Amino acid sequence: MVHIRCHRLQSKVNQHLLWKSLLESSRTCYIRQTATLASRPRKDLLNEIDQLEHQHALWQLKSSGKKRIPVHVGAKIKKELASPTLLSLHTSLQQNDLENAWKQFDALTSEVLPRSTARLLLGSLHTLVNANLPRLTLDFAKLQKLYTARLELLAGIVRRNKELHWDKDEVAMVIELYGKLDQVKKAETIVRNLAYYSTAPLNIELYNELLAVYVRRFRSVDDTTKRRFLSKMKTIELEMARKGIQPNITSYNLLLAARLKMQDLREAERIFNSMACTPDRNTYHILLNGYLKGSRSSRDIEITNQWMDRLVASGITPNKRTFKSVMDGLSDQAINQIQRQSTPCSNVTQLPMIESK
Repeated sequence: MVHIRCHRLQSKVNQHLLWKSLLESSRTCYIRQTATLASRPRKDLLNEIDQLEHQHALWQLKSSGKKRIPVHVGAKIKKELASPTLLSLHTSLQQNDLENAWKQFDALTSEVLPRSTARLLLGSLHTLVNANLPRLTLDFAKLQKLYTARLELLAGIVRRNKELHWDKDEVAMVIELYGKLDQVKKAETIVRNLAYYSTAPLNIELYNELLAVYVRRFRSVDDTTKRRFLSKMKTIELEMARKGIQPNITSYNLLLAARLKMQDLREAERIFNSMACTPDRNTYHILLNGYLKGSRSSRDIEITNQWMDRLVASGITPNKRTFKSVMDGLSDQAINQIQRQSTPCSNVTQLPMIESK
């Protein structure tokens, strides 16, 4: 028993001596380190501190360089970096080399398109279509198909790119282009799915562009299609009223032109009487031309003369276009009268006479 107790006591003594020796050694090291720092020159000490700070900065820079760029950041950087083909395309557009620019656009494999380049492409296509308008349907409508395909490709890129939107003027230009390219359904699609192409709401200018698309097609479609277009125009008129959008003079002129092209003189007169704005020169040109072409009775002839009186009374001075509208209407009326005279048992209608003022 005594032996066991002595053994335990010896063990505790050994532990105490061990801890004491460790404490003394640590104190000795600390004193030595403090003495060493105190004995070193101040300049050397500051230089060493500067070196340590520089090494730490290099280590941080190296560590940050090893980090991977996040996927969403990399994708955004890639969108902002233009390819050589895209840079060449943009330069050609700025230099007004339109055909070469569109050839480069056709060869693009990426759908990354800067806003400025998309705007220039749309404007250049508008210029090309207007410059070649009489030639669009020649040679099996080769140009018409080419320009339609290019506009479709550009519209598709805008629709799929959430960061690329047209403003209201550009949307109006797209609708106008589809109308001139005889793509009525595609123009309707742009209006119906406007939210995919623009952040701008449907306004009176966009409705007017769609109305103009229908009126422009009246000259090349049959009566059944004309009646269908008239029905769609009436729907637009009702939709505008439901949304509280007031038609302007352009809207009324388009509605008048559509009715007069169908020789619906009574409905044209009703639209004129319901106008909530002052008629302009174009309004009277449309009415004069339409009534001269569509006169079928003595009352129509009388109303035709009244439109000239109203034009003069409104204070609008007739110009060259006024007289051109009158002459075009009279020539069409003469052709229609000759055709009726050549038909057996036809009632001959006297040509309307425009009184000189």
